[in-house]
Amino acid sequence: MEAVKDDIFQEQIFVLTPKGEVKDLPVGSTPLDFAYRIHSKVGDHCSGARIIASDSDGNGERLVSRMVPLDYELKNGEIVDIVTSRSAHPTRDWLTFARTAAARNKIRRYLKINERPINMQIGEERLERELKAAGPRGMDAINDDAENWVCNSLHADSFEDLLAAIGADDLRPVLSWSSC
Repeated sequence: MEAVKDDIFQEQIFVLTPKGEVKDLPVGSTPLDFAYRIHSKVGDHCSGARIIASDSDGNGERLVSRMVPLDYELKNGEIVDIVTSRSAHPTRDWLTFARTAAARNKIRRYLKINERPINMQIGEERLERELKAAGPRGMDAINDDAENWVCNSLHADSFEDLLAAIGADDLRPVLSWSSC
């Protein structure tokens, strides 16, 4: 039983909210993981974190707080206060320092919903470049039949979904239009 307990505690850290609630997270977690563990909206508007710890002189009577970046690795027993801002929102960079699958999934979901128009524009530009590289035609040469054929071939629900996938780097526009 002791060995199992030791394994669990080596893989988990326990951090506290300013109100004293204990949250368990995997070792290596960041304030971003903690914010999403509290609530999706807290994570989506996270702009930083404040770590509250006892003074380093060892007497433990005085608490000090310090701001840490979102990629800071949390330590066992720290009190974490998430700083939010209405203007803060997830970016693709957040995926590089979110350690938990739950946080990464929530970031991806936010990006998929809120960056769709941007991804569609990027996807259209990338497809345009590929079409021009494959021959003298551009996006103007794609008619409804060609759009439907490509969507069916790639199992996309719509041409807009296809453009968004290309823009989000979920799909590469490598074209072989000889079979069109």
